[in-house]
Amino acid sequence: MWADTDYGEAESRNHEVPTFEDLAIDDELSDVERVTKYATSHIELQRYVHVKMLGETALKAGYQTTKDKFFPILAAVSQDNEYLVRQQLAIELEQLCRLCKDEGSDQAYNSMLSELIPMLDQLLHDRVVEVRTSAAEVLVAVSHFVSDDDIMEHILTIMLNMAHDQEYDEIRMTAASLLNDLAERLGEELCQQFLIPEVISLSEDPVFRVRKAVALNIDKVFKMAGQRDSKDIVEERVLPAFIRLTTDPIWGVRKACAESLAAISQQVDVTIRIKHLIRIQEMLANDGSKWVRASMLQKLGRFISTLPAENVTDDILTLFVGMARPDIGNKEEESYHSPNHQNQRHTKAYHCAFSFPAVVYTVGASRWDRLAPLFKRLVRDERRAVRRVMSHSLHELARLLGTEITERDLVDAFNLFLRDLDDVKIGAVKHMAAFLKEITEPIREKCMKIIKDTCANPKHSNWRFRLLLAKQIDDFVSFLSPVYSYDVIVPLCFELIDDPVHLVGDSACKALGHVLVYCEDNNNRKAQVCNRILELKKARSYSVRQQFVRICHAMIGFEENVQLFKQQFLEPLVDLSSDKVSNVRLLVANVLLEHKFKFPKDKIETALKSLREDNSRDIALLIQGIVEKESPVEC
Repeated sequence: MWADTDYGEAESRNHEVPTFEDLAIDDELSDVERVTKYATSHIELQRYVHVKMLGETALKAGYQTTKDKFFPILAAVSQDNEYLVRQQLAIELEQLCRLCKDEGSDQAYNSMLSELIPMLDQLLHDRVVEVRTSAAEVLVAVSHFVSDDDIMEHILTIMLNMAHDQEYDEIRMTAASLLNDLAERLGEELCQQFLIPEVISLSEDPVFRVRKAVALNIDKVFKMAGQRDSKDIVEERVLPAFIRLTTDPIWGVRKACAESLAAISQQVDVTIRIKHLIRIQEMLANDGSKWVRASMLQKLGRFISTLPAENVTDDILTLFVGMARPDIGNKEEESYHSPNHQNQRHTKAYHCAFSFPAVVYTVGASRWDRLAPLFKRLVRDERRAVRRVMSHSLHELARLLGTEITERDLVDAFNLFLRDLDDVKIGAVKHMAAFLKEITEPIREKCMKIIKDTCANPKHSNWRFRLLLAKQIDDFVSFLSPVYSYDVIVPLCFELIDDPVHLVGDSACKALGHVLVYCEDNNNRKAQVCNRILELKKARSYSVRQQFVRICHAMIGFEENVQLFKQQFLEPLVDLSSDKVSNVRLLVANVLLEHKFKFPKDKIETALKSLREDNSRDIALLIQGIVEKESPVEC
């Protein structure tokens, strides 16, 4: 039955405007006292806010206080006129049950079984779907707090009673969802003995909404039915029930079957996929209802990803490839140019793009020729959401397809995305190092020119793209040649170091330290880079001198650079400990303190002494707070 409420009283209170005094909270009350007092206030907002505090406050207060103070008010809260309060109570019951379970005593555990779970049962019968949904989610979580010996009496019986509720269809619909969600927790024996018969019974319910709920929530039932040597149960009991639903006279039930087919395919044995589910997919793809066909197409990519490559037939692949064609659809049902038809086409293209990498992964590079036309349509789709999905997955496609196909078919798309709208471009930029790694050096260098043109110029690019570029320089130098790194990547680092956005410059400083690790000395090029870094130390601008300190900081972070740093950069860094600008000195102090054990004592002792007596309070406090505790140790 529905939770009892007094609508007349609720409506009359809705007309009352709370005064300032009504809304005032007594600050002298503890959290426990506040929840106890205001969770049953006559003001809806106060009740909601303090019921929301219930779980967190209970965990802090402990079991006994919760039992004494909070348990007595739960019944009143569960009958609150405001459904948001009841919904929040359902959510908070998870924390209360967790408290009882973690407390460890028989008394606390029995309180959960006898008081809290029955309250969840009450909320599962609430008249408002949001309350029932939240209560169902909490019951699934709470089932893990209940021992295997008690799971049948205290959890399974709730669902069985709901499944047999003949008064309200919504209760049986909730039961269908719960039976699926709790299948794994109940285990194989209880599923076969109790759960599967109930699911089959609900699949034959006279109310189509209940049958639809079963169709949407049956994948985990398939999983538990197919455990170990019980595959016959799937084919003899569960599968026939699902097949009946796929031929249901109500198209909404068949549509639900189409939506859940891929999830079911993931849970069953491969022989069942091949023997039965491919045939079901073909039937739903040719259903008389355009809504059923559309749902099957939307899930087709995910369904294909569950099949062995050799079982992805040409017909299935042709259907998938056709999803993004401009002429797809039944023009007899609806005008091609109508808004509904265009929206369906865009939706299909989006789902197609989303599942495209999974389909490529399944069928492999050997069947790329079948998928290439679809790929070319998707990367040029008029809808930015479709292009955005393809942009984010391009590097994965490159990894799956290999160098030859990537250079022939994917590089043009990569360059196209770099010139696209920002929310499309970001996918290519975010993963450009991973993409470039899959192609040969000549093609890679051409792409790098476009990357520099579209991402590195502060006047023409979003600073977030420059930041992503700076953060990937570490990856670039791991596969680029030393010569190219010196000629292109090092100058790029210095460009980004001068970026007006601090985050970009800071990331470029770190990247330059990494570049020096990978770049072996080539015709004295490393010395030239070091000299250019040293020039920053002499700059008139204090912000440029700070860049020098940041590069030194990054350089020290790599063990391979420590010797180079000691030879060429330690003394210039120490010199800046007496810089005229306090912000530079503060940065130097942080670097010296963080890496003091890597420095010879005699090199930094004078600098630390000077910084300890610095006229900048921030620097003096920093040095005194650390140096006095730990003296530098000589390397």
